[in-house]
Amino acid sequence: MGATESRIHRPRLLDDEESWSLFCKVAFLSTKGKCNTQLEEVGREIVRKCHGLPLAIKTTGDHEIEAEHLVRWWVGEGLVRGDDTETATYVAFNYLSELVSRCLVEAVQRSNFDGRVYSCKMPDMVRDMTILVAEDKMFCNFDRGRLIATVNSRHLGVTKETTFQSLAGNSKLRALLLTTTNSTGFNRKIALAEIKTLRVLDLSCVKLDNIWLLDLWQWITSLMQLAYLNLRDVANLEEIPGSVRKLRGLQILVLRECKELKRLPTSITTLPRLAILDVRGCPSFSCLPQGLSGLSHLKVDSRYRVRQQQKLVTLVRSWH
Repeated sequence: MGATESRIHRPRLLDDEESWSLFCKVAFLSTKGKCNTQLEEVGREIVRKCHGLPLAIKTTGDHEIEAEHLVRWWVGEGLVRGDDTETATYVAFNYLSELVSRCLVEAVQRSNFDGRVYSCKMPDMVRDMTILVAEDKMFCNFDRGRLIATVNSRHLGVTKETTFQSLAGNSKLRALLLTTTNSTGFNRKIALAEIKTLRVLDLSCVKLDNIWLLDLWQWITSLMQLAYLNLRDVANLEEIPGSVRKLRGLQILVLRECKELKRLPTSITTLPRLAILDVRGCPSFSCLPQGLSGLSHLKVDSRYRVRQQQKLVTLVRSWH
């Protein structure tokens, strides 16, 4: 039996102040619903886009991102720092949990054990406002949703659709994500040797030939400020050159799922700030260099567990 029209409840839309009040309760939980005056203009613009719909104010969109990847970007850019008691990665995950608790980010997958976020979604409306703020702060530039590369760009994602201006002499670029497989075009469009301020470089899943790899490493090892290097699933990457020792500020090195990777140079043990070395899913990789135990902050993610025994690094098969 269907419900009669008189029994159907049709909730009204919230007015501007009701919408703002609900948003503040959700977004500023830690301050008991009080919004920082510097955030009010942005917050009210987010609320305006929700058109009085309570569910739109509290829920998120469908763009899913791996939490581990996200927090490593934060750490690499220097947005999050650790101390003697907590690592930067630990602090970053706590920040992510705080965003989730405020409903600004939705946790898609969590650990059943401790509730740790594995993947998350960003609200569509928050993303729109984030882009506006990013453009205002010169983090990046967009034209009708398409990223534009300029000499003032601080964050850049390179795709086949990216619109380029000359980046020669860019003194502000801090993070670069490469998704195109057209290495020749990429090399031609960006004056790589001129970008000296880069802290985050993400080349994950890029297919590069051996010739391009040689040029790439020559450039990478010139990036003195590089803190996060992601080479996950890069094709034809068999080894890391000894010149990696030049990256004295490198904190995170991701080589996960590099199918052809066979070895690491002993010079990697001289990187004083290296905290995370991710070599999971590398079937051709069999041995870590001796001396890693001397890096007091290093955590190795692999199918092996590293421990110190008689002053040598011994590989023990991990069954966890």
